[in-house]
Amino acid sequence: MNYHTVNLNAKVRFRLTDEGGDHYKRNRESYGIESSGLHVDPDGWSELQLYELMNIFGSQTFHGNPQKMFVDNDIQVPHE
Repeated sequence: MNYHTVNLNAKVRFRLTDEGGDHYKRNRESYGIESSGLHVDPDGWSELQLYELMNIFGSQTFHGNPQKMFVDNDIQVPHE
């Protein structure tokens, strides 16, 4: 297995499910942040820094969670 280093500040791409979008909105509201939502490109992809993605979705990312946050459970990390 090959590994490569990913900086926590790196931008990652992902597509949220409906449940993921709802979780994102609830997370922002819990901090009193009004959010119009993430920018979504025409293909359905959004971008955040990896550390922010982990902060927002980490509690929902566990084996057996019936609510999938990401389409196909995929995120894309950059090749550096």
